[in-house]
Amino acid sequence: MGQQNHMRWDCEKQGCFNKRMRLKLEQFHDCFPGKINFTDIDAAVEQGGAFIFQEWKSHAGPTPLGQRLLFERLSALSRKIAVFVVCGNAELMECRAYRLVWDGKEGPWVAADFSELKQRICAFRDWALQKAA
Repeated sequence: MGQQNHMRWDCEKQGCFNKRMRLKLEQFHDCFPGKINFTDIDAAVEQGGAFIFQEWKSHAGPTPLGQRLLFERLSALSRKIAVFVVCGNAELMECRAYRLVWDGKEGPWVAADFSELKQRICAFRDWALQKAA
């Protein structure tokens, strides 16, 4: 069985995580020109020199322009960088669809449940480990 990575925050004891711990990225608004600012990425992992990022959305619409450009440009740096943009419910860990940003290109939405998403992530992991060997 896989390793556990439980969040070590207890909202009942420590208060709302979003209010207490989430970065206030808007505080950096004057560091960059125009509407450019930091974005958060929901998850990241390195495996065999490859990187997988996840960004969860509640709807399957267009990825916001700034994030799309970031993900496309990031993944264009190396074929060992993939971003999974997931449409689903993060609270319940339910996936309805995902799109892969890889090799500088954002793919279409692919209907998938959580099990299928995990299979695709594992396939990228296996590919990365094979390339690293």
